[in-house]
Amino acid sequence: ALPCCGAWLRLRQQLCPQLVDSRRRHPNGQAKAFIRCTVVSDANNLKAHDGSVCHAQAVNRARAVAGQGPMDVWLQRSIQKAAAAVSSIVQLLVLCVLWMVKEHVPMLKLSSMLAMMAVAGVAGVNHKYNHYLYFIMALRALSEVILAAQIQRALESPFFSIMSDSSTDVSGEDHILLYICYIDMASFASVTEYLCAVRCTLKTAEGIVAVTEAVLATLHLDPQKMVGYGCDGASVYLGCHNGVATKFREKLSFLLAVHCVAHRTALVMGDATRDLPELPKIDALLKSVHILFN
Repeated sequence: ALPCCGAWLRLRQQLCPQLVDSRRRHPNGQAKAFIRCTVVSDANNLKAHDGSVCHAQAVNRARAVAGQGPMDVWLQRSIQKAAAAVSSIVQLLVLCVLWMVKEHVPMLKLSSMLAMMAVAGVAGVNHKYNHYLYFIMALRALSEVILAAQIQRALESPFFSIMSDSSTDVSGEDHILLYICYIDMASFASVTEYLCAVRCTLKTAEGIVAVTEAVLATLHLDPQKMVGYGCDGASVYLGCHNGVATKFREKLSFLLAVHCVAHRTALVMGDATRDLPELPKIDALLKSVHILFN
């Protein structure tokens, strides 16, 4: 055994956790060190370990957690392992939710899908995350990622247009649906995409303008780049004195307001049925064909 090996080992253990003092296992008090279950009893072996790659890696790990006790290091490693396990199941959960959304699978089927994957032997499946609330959380995370990519493309566009429409949800709460049209600088093509739905407690021109400006400010979209505004033909939108388009023109004199073609077509179809009695029959036939093949 080395002279003063106990004190020397305690000093070395501060830098290298692979040097383990095992005197408690030896009643005779002889100090020995274990390096990967190898008994070290002379100075030559200890010097060889000092120059090894294992020792250098252990010293670097020890320095990385300098100032922490053995229990803190153990907790840190346990947390890292737990985080890795949680990360794998979260990734699996997000992939499942993405597939379910694309395939129009109800969110209440998440638990049965995870159970089937567990029976099939898929690694990392955890029944802890089979509640539908985790589906909503994963869906929100996916929405944020998609929205961030969409906003990044819109920010790169030299200008954009906004289209809005009013709607109510199942509870009768009023919402403003916003769509954005911009130039994709990667393909130089015009892109029209759904942007967001915002609750609107005041369905006046002032309220709609305030909601739209708040959305643009939240998404860091420069309102000075807004060159077009599309909407339906309601007076609250296209009123020549107090409409939403008029209030936007007060700040953006070059803004072009467009009456939505889809809304205008719906109005035209309503008027055309009075002059063409066969038109409702044709419309019903087209709807039946669509339902049959859809």
